[in-house]
Amino acid sequence: MHDDYEAAAELAAAMDREEREGPIRREIERQNELEIAEWEKIEAERLADCHRTMPAETLMMVDTIRAQYNAAIAQTRDAEGRATLVRSREAAVAGIIDGQCQSGGEARFERERQARIDEMREGREMPVFVRRPDGSIGPAN
Repeated sequence: MHDDYEAAAELAAAMDREEREGPIRREIERQNELEIAEWEKIEAERLADCHRTMPAETLMMVDTIRAQYNAAIAQTRDAEGRATLVRSREAAVAGIIDGQCQSGGEARFERERQARIDEMREGREMPVFVRRPDGSIGPAN
């Protein structure tokens, strides 16, 4: 009988706690979901920029990193479907993607510049490559 009272008191306390904390927890979960959606939008824009400027082998590596990140986010969702933000992982992936965009585009630009120098040394003419306003690299004409 004493156990029944104790169980009822625990249940009442849990219900009271849920009533007080529920709206706050739901708002935090909603904010987490909004932050994830915003980050995914930014990541998609960044990835689209990368696809315009990176060599194919670098694109495959970035796509692999992105797939691993998405798998990690999926694993951090708890049983109720709430998302847990993993900011250090986000920052790491964003840094890797930024680094690959910069180094991939710059490496390609450097290869093309070096090819032009080699062509000029050999006496053959090759078009001048420039960075276009949209960020891509290609012949000047």
